[in-house]
Amino acid sequence: MTTLVTPREVIDLAFADGGYLPPEAIGTVDIAAAEARYLLPVTGPALWQKLAEGEYPLSLIHISEPTRHLRISYA
Repeated sequence: MTTLVTPREVIDLAFADGGYLPPEAIGTVDIAAAEARYLLPVTGPALWQKLAEGEYPLSLIHISEPTRHLRISYA
């Protein structure tokens, strides 16, 4: 199953602030389901396939970085 991100990358991105989640908590099936639900409708199948095949360089750190600055903390 081809995914755009590995389970380790998901955990590193989600818990960059020092939180912990065991690596086996997120599997490739979970990632594939999330990609199909959230990314595929936006990219369309042709672009998603090219991304999955590595035809376009993809840096999830650069994609996710702007969202870190938009977080709002509720007290």
